[in-house]
Amino acid sequence: MRISVVGVSGAGTTGLGISITIARAGMGTALHGVSAEALERARRQTGEFFVASL
Repeated sequence: MRISVVGVSGAGTTGLGISITIARAGMGTALHGVSAEALERARRQTGEFFVASL
């Protein structure tokens, strides 16, 4: 069995870091946060991370 998507609970600093690490390993991530604002912040920061990595 091959893992292709990993769920991460928590869109704070730790959850965001874990989800970025998973994405860098080539897997999809499903991030769960306590609010829409937390998820939007995580989405924005993830995008900024990958743009800066180019």
